Amino acid sequence: MKFFYKMFLGMTVILAVALGMIEYVTLSYSLEHAVKREQDSALSQHQMIKYSIETVILNMKSEDVDKELTDMMSQSAKSIVGDEGGMYLADDDGKRIYANSCNYEQKDIKVKDGTLTYSIVSKENTKDTGEKQSSRYIHVKSSFKLNDNRYILITESDITPVFDESKELRYRCSVYYIVILAVGMMVILILSWMITKPLAGLTATTKKFADGDYTARSDVKTKDEIGELARAFNELAKNLESKVYELQMAAKKQEDFTANFAHELKTPMTSIIGYADTLYQKKNVRG
Repeated sequence: MKFFYKMFLGMTVILAVALGMIEYVTLSYSLEHAVKREQDSALSQHQMIKYSIETVILNMKSEDVDKELTDMMSQSAKSIVGDEGGMYLADDDGKRIYANSCNYEQKDIKVKDGTLTYSIVSKENTKDTGEKQSSRYIHVKSSFKLNDNRYILITESDITPVFDESKELRYRCSVYYIVILAVGMMVILILSWMITKPLAGLTATTKKFADGDYTARSDVKTKDEIGELARAFNELAKNLESKVYELQMAAKKQEDFTANFAHELKTPMTSIIGYADTLYQKKNVRG
């Protein structure tokens, strides 16, 4: 795989992972913070209702407890928890004193004396259109004693909008993730091309030099490591060209010397051969 593709894929993977981690941390923190805020609000609301009930019980006559509590709970349900909230109050015998949308069976109520617990539960609700949807609520449970009587109080707060907002935020973050990743990939592509372009030029020059063009030089002028490599290559090419020239000159001198030596050697040999031929001819004439 070429260095260009390695750089492009590597930087793209890093960008994708970094964006994914940022999105996950942001969504997790946002949802956690929103749920914590709703929990604190539900606990405060529960305590307000509890104090209201305790005040009413302490200020009313024993024979009017059930009726006054029922009336008070109806008013509190509207003024404190609103139309979307739920409330359930029962006595120690499991007798329901008041309940609206938050309704429990006696077997499902498990609250220790003097404790305050809360939990997030899901419910399937049916819309006016007949479509079912899942809603989430915070249930806060507590038990308390007044006038030798034990009471169990449960309040219900709808936190479905918090999770709906989280889904909307998740969808927007997904869109932003895709857009940023696409733009980032384009930027990475351009940067990878800009970084590897000098290497491509240096590679082409190296191939020319390897093919015998000793005058080939790199025109890379960057001030980074690639520029230093190009300058080192040019210096190496210059030295090699000088050495090759010296070798060529030495070979030429050797050829000239051999030619001159052969010429110089040829002249006396010719004279000797001519003299010997003359002596041979004279000898034949006398004979």
